[in-house]
Amino acid sequence: MNYCNQREQFGQKIGQYQMNQELIAHMVVQEEAARLLVYRAAWLADQAKPNNLETSIAKYTAAEAAAHATPTRR
Repeated sequence: MNYCNQREQFGQKIGQYQMNQELIAHMVVQEEAARLLVYRAAWLADQAKPNNLETSIAKYTAAEAAAHATPTRR
């Protein structure tokens, strides 16, 4: 977010471009979804209930969110 609000391209900050706003919104949504899935798996563990599936889903979602948020260089 800081980078988007500092970096300028074609006379305006790149955070003002709709495409970049959409990318950031997707990252935020994926991060929040991963966080909530981790909380659910932890809650199930606290309740001494089986949570293998929920833990696997949370790990997968968190890894996908991290991969999406990480810039790739080619």
